[in-house]
Amino acid sequence: MNRNFSSEAVILSLSPLGENNTLVTMLTKERGIYKACLYGGPKSKLRSLCAPFNYGTIFIYENTEKNQNKISDFDVKNFHMSFSQNLFKTYAANLACEIAIKTECGGDNRLFWPLIISFLDGMELSTEMQSRAGLLRFLWRFIKNSGLMPQLENCSSCENTVSKNQLSYYNVNENSFMCSDCAEGHGSQHLLPVKYQGLMYLWACANLDPQKARNYPLDEEAFNQIRVIIYEMTKLTCSARLNTLEIGMGIL
Repeated sequence: MNRNFSSEAVILSLSPLGENNTLVTMLTKERGIYKACLYGGPKSKLRSLCAPFNYGTIFIYENTEKNQNKISDFDVKNFHMSFSQNLFKTYAANLACEIAIKTECGGDNRLFWPLIISFLDGMELSTEMQSRAGLLRFLWRFIKNSGLMPQLENCSSCENTVSKNQLSYYNVNENSFMCSDCAEGHGSQHLLPVKYQGLMYLWACANLDPQKARNYPLDEEAFNQIRVIIYEMTKLTCSARLNTLEIGMGIL
């Protein structure tokens, strides 16, 4: 039996394992979330390669008798060097990795793999402001892939088409959008406002190719509105406490 295999992979997190070893949690293209041991102290070259967010081809030796997986090599294709120089990028990448781990890629590795790889690689080539918008697009597409994206074009209560000239509202309790008229009877405690432009940006992110979605107009007010909404929906979709989102909320 061949105990060696290789796969495209991105490193998600590292945990100490004994005095000198490390447990590496990664996302592999073929097997989804995967854990393997990395042997060697801090001066190990392989250890320096297996850093969070690094992407490439990983080589694994599996010992089924001892139930052990060992990293034998890692051919890194993208180190994402800019992340260590920008606090927002670091937190955004950590949030994406935490979501992958805690949701098992939203239950579908085939959909999540291209999503996180394109997000990390795209953020490496982007400014911080571009990365902030990229994080929202990543989270919104994750929500869509998870099957929890509410309808955007019509009010969930009266089913009328949303107005270009009025605010719509996201109902946190019901995970739905409603028009201003229907929102009046619900109180304001669990309703988050959003301009029509913000709704159309979300629609573009879900339905247009990435390049067209990136160029879709979005002013600062609408950006801040959908940012709050998307973070609330992300917590709902993950059904788990996201430490990165709680600790780094002021940065994200």
